Order: sequence, then structure tokens, then C-alpha cells
Amino acid sequence: MDRVAVWTQRSFSAALVCAVTGLPGALAEADSITDGYFVAIGDSYTGAYTSNGAKRGNHRSWLEQLDSHHTAGSFQNLAVSGTTTQTAQTFGDSHYQLDDALSAIHGNGSGVVVIGLGVNDFTPVFETDTAMTQAQADAVADAAFNNMVSLVDALLDPATGNAGASIVISNSVDRTRWAIRSTSDYDLNRDVTSQAIQRYNQLLAEEFAGNRGLAVVDSYGLMADLLAGDPADSNVGAGPNGELFIAGQAIDVDPLSALNPDGSGDKRQPSDHFWADGAHPGTVYQGLYGNVVLTALQEVYGIDAGAAGLLGIDDIFATANALNPSDGVLLSATDTGYTFDYAQYITPEPGSAAALLVIAGLVSSRRRR
Repeated sequence: MDRVAVWTQRSFSAALVCAVTGLPGALAEADSITDGYFVAIGDSYTGAYTSNGAKRGNHRSWLEQLDSHHTAGSFQNLAVSGTTTQTAQTFGDSHYQLDDALSAIHGNGSGVVVIGLGVNDFTPVFETDTAMTQAQADAVADAAFNNMVSLVDALLDPATGNAGASIVISNSVDRTRWAIRSTSDYDLNRDVTSQAIQRYNQLLAEEFAGNRGLAVVDSYGLMADLLAGDPADSNVGAGPNGELFIAGQAIDVDPLSALNPDGSGDKRQPSDHFWADGAHPGTVYQGLYGNVVLTALQEVYGIDAGAAGLLGIDDIFATANALNPSDGVLLSATDTGYTFDYAQYITPEPGSAAALLVIAGLVSSRRRR
């Protein structure tokens, strides 16, 4: 089946589910991402890490890349480093983002709000020197989920005329499994934190994708696949541990390579351009993630990616190269036939029988691909 046929089938399936179940999401006011506002609520993992001093000159967040790629439209990044699901909506807090998002909705009509929160909620669990039980860690996941419900409800409050906004929710990455957090210093609550993050992600999928028909993207799965050296390319095998192939280009994905010998995160990004520091994904990951968001908008809401379309691998590599000119090694897409299946990181994946059952509420557990 060719790509056009797959695209049509997936779009039809998503629309069919919404029509049959009565869920929102079958129709959206905007036909394209450039028709109205495009706002991101988030933390340093979803767009604000570039505010950290010298790193800003070396990397671009996913929203910055989309803004540069599309000459039309309005792209606003509200993300603040350190934001949690609670502080994003706590008036007076330095991480507060809700009012600015609501202002964008009121002032620009139809459009998109992308929410990427959760990873910072689990920092007190992961980095405490006191052992926590799984029940205690799960309570953090439940609280974070309830905060997300409150945030989405506020954004879509029909009393204020916001029901037409198209919401994309990103689940949480699991930084407990990254190399920079692999030392014994972090072992105490590593497993309970990881399980709690998965619980949080499952709750997001069940409520927002399953019950409400909203777009949920799997940043957890995307990062896990990339760190596993999964090339998402049937023509190129995965390299050694810590190496990824994208369009024939070998890329080092070990976060430790972005650190100084003393363990600090101020070293310039190595030639692969994958990490901003030992903990934050840089230009390459951000560009791929941006395309996952755009694909979710098309698949779930029928909102297309505008005249410029998705970011090409060449576009992402060119951005990374321009920001790191002194590294001496430039990224190059040598596999001209390369494609990346961004739709597999939509929760649940559109167009499959499993997706139809999950959204209809007949299946409660998520199948990992």
C-alpha cells in the first residue's frame, strides 16, 4: 500500500471513530496549522531548554524549527524550564502559562494548543534520598494526571468559547533510563519512578485519546526508540550501543558525550547535534518530535501541516549544522529514500483495529509497538 493510501485510510479511520462514538476531534475549525494560533505549554523538555545560557546558540526547539519552516501562521512558545503540571496553571507562579494560552485562544480564533508536561512532576520522586514505595510514586502520577485534566478543561471551557481549540497532549519521557542518570546515585527510586511515569502516560492515553478523542503523542516511545538505536529505516541496521542511524547518517545518542570530563553539562554539543546537554534533547530530536505533533494534527483532527509541510530530515540536519559550524563534522542525509513513520507515535496509532477498539472504550490496556 502506498503512502497516500495509508494516509487516507488512517484519516478515515480516525473520523469514523469520532463519528461512531460521538467523541470530539472529528472536525476542527482550522484546516491548516497556519490558519490560526499555534501555542505550546511546556517545560525544558518540550521547548524551553534553549533559555539556558550558551545552549541557545547551539540548538532549536521543535516549535522554533516549525516557526522558521513556515512563513505563515503564528507560533508561540510559552514553555518555561522547571514547569510542572501544577505550576503551569498556578496563578502568580513563575511557571504560570495558562493565562497566556487563553489570551492566544481568545485573540486569534481557531488554532492549536500543544501541552508537554509531566517529567518535572517526578523529579521529587527520582532524586530524593529517601526510598519511596510504588504506591507513593503512583500517587504523584495520579496527581499529575488530575492536574492535566484540570488544565485541559480550563483550555476547552465552553463557557469562555474555547471549545474549538485543537489540543495535542504529549506524554512524559522517562529520564530515569538515560545514561546521564545511570549512576548508582539515582538507583534508590529509579524503578518506582519509571513505573509511575508509565502509569501517568497510560492515564493520559485512556482519558484524552480514549475517552475524549484528543490527540496524544508518545514522546516516551519516540525517545526510547531513538536511544535504543532503532533507525526506523529498514535499509540500515542499528549501529553499536549508543548510535542511531537517521537517513544513513550515524548519530551518537549517548548523553554523556555532551558533558565535560567533570560531569558538567556545559560542553558544546558534539558533532552529532543530538543533545543540548546531558539531560535535554537537542535539535535533531526536537525536529523529529515536531513532525510527530504535525502528524497527530493531521491524523486526529484533519489539520494539515501547511504549505511547507513537515520538516524534512534535510531541514532538521541543516538547522543543526548551521548552529554548530565549528564542530567540523556536518550531518548529511545520505539515504534519499528515507521515510520516518511519525504516525506510530500517536496514542493510539490511527488506522489500526486496536486504535478503533481503544478509542471506543473496548480495550483498556495499551499495546506497545
